[in-house]
Amino acid sequence: MDKQDKSKLRYGPHLTSESFIEICQHKQLTIKSTQIHVGNSKSNKEYSIDKITAQKLIDGSNKHDINLFIHTCKPINLASSNKDILEKSILKVKSEIQNGDIIGAPCIVHMGSGDRKKLVQSLIKIAPKSSSKLRFPLLIEVSAGAGNQIGSTFDDLEWIMKKVKGLDIGICLDTQHLFAAGEFDMSKSNDIIKLFDKLCNTKCDDWLINYIKLIHLNDSKTTFGSRVDRHETLGCGYIWNKNFKSLDTLLSLGLACDVDFVCETGNVLDDMQVIQNLGYL
Repeated sequence: MDKQDKSKLRYGPHLTSESFIEICQHKQLTIKSTQIHVGNSKSNKEYSIDKITAQKLIDGSNKHDINLFIHTCKPINLASSNKDILEKSILKVKSEIQNGDIIGAPCIVHMGSGDRKKLVQSLIKIAPKSSSKLRFPLLIEVSAGAGNQIGSTFDDLEWIMKKVKGLDIGICLDTQHLFAAGEFDMSKSNDIIKLFDKLCNTKCDDWLINYIKLIHLNDSKTTFGSRVDRHETLGCGYIWNKNFKSLDTLLSLGLACDVDFVCETGNVLDDMQVIQNLGYL
């Protein structure tokens, strides 16, 4: 592999839309990606972004060449056996995709808990009706595997992606979820290489690696295989714990595959310092 230009890593933190608009007033920014909530992050009611906010987000991302992502609210469950929850979840995701179309941001959704066949049915209802200009207006996120959560194993992910083959649906990985699920130990470079090898050698319409558009970069408050979703600041959890060799491997492979990274720990400066100490940004 040719020597990488580490300054080209597309990385940033999860921010409120208000914070993102505020920091975009600066002349220069280090971040090249960010993730926001649109509207109330704890509500599954449909919400349409207002024109003024949308324009500010567009202007900020264009000015600083920042890739925007929208994360849907937590109550969504596209695999629910409860008809009311399921219908509200579908409508909410549709509205988030529409918001994403307006500001040029893919929408990330948790796959939910329950029957994965019901999840696929929901995704089919949502995706074909999108008139998005984005390659992947919707990204499904892997889970930590708590309870009957869907999408915590590679086999699960492969099965779902083959069922939605032909739809404009991509994938969002999460380092903490992968670690907690117990299949890939993200603290080990060999496991990260194994993950990327599987992504590069599994095909739906295209190789699975080409559906990976975002990686949530989080350390873990819980141990390997715990199946508990708890994020921690980079270097302060069970994944890296001051040993960043595998993190460098992950960032290098992600950069080579044109994948964005977003930290969701809330400790923006500490996380960014770790990335910068590895020579990125």
